[in-house]
Amino acid sequence: MTSDFTTVLPILGADGFFPFTFIRPTGDAVTADCVEKIIRKDMVHPLTGQKLEEGDIIPLQRGGTGYAAVNEQLKAKHYRPNLAIN
Repeated sequence: MTSDFTTVLPILGADGFFPFTFIRPTGDAVTADCVEKIIRKDMVHPLTGQKLEEGDIIPLQRGGTGYAAVNEQLKAKHYRPNLAIN
C-alpha cells in the first residue's frame, strides 16, 4: 500500500522526516525545529500556555524497526560482559 501525500507540519511548513521532542508536563511530541523556533523563546507551551523549564523538553532518539540493516551505524556507549563463566 502506498500513499501519494506528504506529511506537512502546518506551523513551520516542514515536510519529510524530522526529529521530535517530548514535552514532559503535557505528554505532547513536537518537532525539534518547533522547540527551537517557538517554545524556547518564551519557554511556554504553544497550545496550553503552560510555563516550561529546560528539563521539561526531552529530545527523542530514533529507534530500531526490527530490521537488521536499519541501525548498522550505532555504537555502544558502555561495554559489559554478556555471559559470565565461572
